[in-house]
Amino acid sequence: MIGHFDAVLSDQGKPILTSVTVYLANMSTKATIYSNIEGTIEKDNPFQTDSLGRFQFFARSGRYDIEVSGVGVTTYKIEDMFLRGPYVDVREYSSLQAALTAMTSGGVLMIPQEDYMVEAAAPNPCLAVANDNITILGLGNGSRIYTPSITDVFKVTGKNVRFVNLMIEGDGTVTDDGSIGPALVDFYQTYGGGLFNCYLKNPHTYGVFIKESYNVNLENNTIEGNYSTWPGTGHTYHAAIGCQAAANSHYRGNRILKCVQGILLSASGTPLNIDGESSTLCRGLIIEANKFYNSMNHHVYSTDGRDCIFRGNLGHTTYDGSGFKITNYPNTLEGNIVKYSHELTTMGGDGFALTSVDGSALNNNRALYNDKNGFSVKTSKGIVICGGVAAYNGYHGVRLQDGVLDSIVGYILCRNNGQIGAGDGVRIDDTGTACLYNEISGVVSIDDQGTPTQQYGIREMNNGNYNHIHGARTRGNVTDGISHVGANTVEADNFEV
Repeated sequence: MIGHFDAVLSDQGKPILTSVTVYLANMSTKATIYSNIEGTIEKDNPFQTDSLGRFQFFARSGRYDIEVSGVGVTTYKIEDMFLRGPYVDVREYSSLQAALTAMTSGGVLMIPQEDYMVEAAAPNPCLAVANDNITILGLGNGSRIYTPSITDVFKVTGKNVRFVNLMIEGDGTVTDDGSIGPALVDFYQTYGGGLFNCYLKNPHTYGVFIKESYNVNLENNTIEGNYSTWPGTGHTYHAAIGCQAAANSHYRGNRILKCVQGILLSASGTPLNIDGESSTLCRGLIIEANKFYNSMNHHVYSTDGRDCIFRGNLGHTTYDGSGFKITNYPNTLEGNIVKYSHELTTMGGDGFALTSVDGSALNNNRALYNDKNGFSVKTSKGIVICGGVAAYNGYHGVRLQDGVLDSIVGYILCRNNGQIGAGDGVRIDDTGTACLYNEISGVVSIDDQGTPTQQYGIREMNNGNYNHIHGARTRGNVTDGISHVGANTVEADNFEV
């Protein structure tokens, strides 16, 4: 409890015997006050000053009005007095919104282990967090904030707002019109803060949506959707984490399951300006050590992420999509593992699917048991795929297709691919735009199954030309170790068993 000590004196400095009443700020509700700092002895409210005009009381951290009245005294009120302590208890306010609105000086808002329903009739957003430097602190999943309405639960425009140890739950209802929908927590045009150790369940459209904001971090959260109520197509804008023009942030150690997309990076109509650099893209994000399970479409879908790092993530099972689907801009992917990406319609099935991503680097990633290709790269220049494993995929381990130029595939193990259809360890092909000037170096492409399925270790087809295939080791492939068609393609120093 926080103590308040004061005295009532006349204009001549003499003590006055008066009555003191403590109210919740800007309300007619009397506050619960105590006689001791432990908060075990409740104090009468109102109460009398002593013979020297002094008074004291203890209360939870928060905002209060103190009214002084009595015989011969003009009643007056000291308004909006803030008792600052280690935290503000939400139970001292009429609602969550009242507590958030009152915290104009920031602080910690404590949410006890109780259920707090945000009314269905509440306007969008349900709870506005406009003040800066607020931490909304729960005590684990028992501190539950939920809404039966299809709307944002929290709309954050304040700076450095943190959510810690909370459960935030929507009703999981989806009305997808192809546009941005509500989120459980929506950060808009802000910076700092984020979510830490929270459990977000049954999001309407997004678990967390971050727009035109930077340094908003997400760490060690669980975000769980309910994909069984959603169809597999036409729901692009459903994700555990959605970003538009988000920058310089760290999404680490989150567990994401049963969402349509795990993480969606797209552009905003309004640019975000940081240190004089303006962009509508998501940029400078570090997406690291997250675990994705049972995504309906893609674990990560980036149409407008640039200069981001995807590192050490695990993607396990997509029902109709690729593990990582990255388009349009360069990024770095390193040390990620993607397994069991499936294709039910035409949404994907590759472990890593990259299109028009000039200058991207993929290092030491593993793509295993995916319906289509381990790594699929299209229409890109200057790509580096170095190290890693592509094994037991439905078709090809690595596929360069339709205008991949001046790129490197090196020191990767391609093993036992072609599990669903005719596939190769490394395939270079096209439907009209040739793949040229690529370096295929140090690849180990083998099939060691009792009944081999991988047709070629490395195969160049169609209009491929001017590629350099060297230092490869192939073994056990069905048809041949290495095959090329380009008159100017060179094979050198390869070893075939």
